[in-house]
Amino acid sequence: MCVIPHSQRTGLGKRLLDSLVKEVADRDNIIAIYLLTNRDVPAASFYSKHHFAASPKKVVMGVSVRSILDAKSA
Repeated sequence: MCVIPHSQRTGLGKRLLDSLVKEVADRDNIIAIYLLTNRDVPAASFYSKHHFAASPKKVVMGVSVRSILDAKSA
C-alpha cells in the first residue's frame, strides 16, 4: 500500500491500514501481516507507530542479477 506524498499525514494511510487489518481479521488462517519498506523513509516510522516491528524470525535478502551472472561466468 502506498500513499502519494501530497496525501500523507492526512489520516488516509491509517484508514487504509485499519481497513486492511479489519479485512484480514475476518478471515480464518491469517495470523500476521508482513510488509516491506525501506528503513530510512517516513513509511518505516508510520508502521512502527501502528504496532509493526522488525521480525526476529524473518530476513529480507536480495542479490544483484549482474552479480549472479558474473559469478556464473567466472
